[in-house]
Amino acid sequence: MNLPNILTVFRFLLSFVMVFFIFKDEGRWAWIALLIFIVASLTDLADGKIARKYNLITVFGALMDPIADKTLTLCAFISFWKLDLLPGLWVAVVAARDITVTGFRLFHLGKGDPSSSASGKGKTVFQMVYIIGVLGFLSAYNSRFWVPEWEGGALMAVRGGMIVVVLIVLWSGIEVLRGRLKPR
Repeated sequence: MNLPNILTVFRFLLSFVMVFFIFKDEGRWAWIALLIFIVASLTDLADGKIARKYNLITVFGALMDPIADKTLTLCAFISFWKLDLLPGLWVAVVAARDITVTGFRLFHLGKGDPSSSASGKGKTVFQMVYIIGVLGFLSAYNSRFWVPEWEGGALMAVRGGMIVVVLIVLWSGIEVLRGRLKPR
């Protein structure tokens, strides 16, 4: 197993450790979840760069990298839903897009076009920035520095940001599927 694949497996495992800390002691450890998410996000950036630079691209990596990415983001979104920060329908839209597009990518694995689209990569970056923001909110909310008057505006920002995430997810999914379904 090469370094990019180790980073991918590490990111996959960190997803579940992050969830543990989101819910530990009613969110008092959310700041650790935030740090874990940032580290996991950086492994996503690093594994691809290392694999391309040193020609370490493998079938395992092509298969597991998108699964690890989706696991990381969906674990965060599902956690936010369970905390009543987001409606379940919005999370379901994100999950449905990710499962559908990942399924198409895996189906085409080895058939010439396993790479992500630019809109898919942009979607992932936006999702990661959004998740960092929500985990930052949870960290602040569970700290002694939180001012209760901030709650309404913060929740509005969390939900407004997720509306943007859902719109980007839908646009990206349509673009990816349109590109995958057109005759070649």
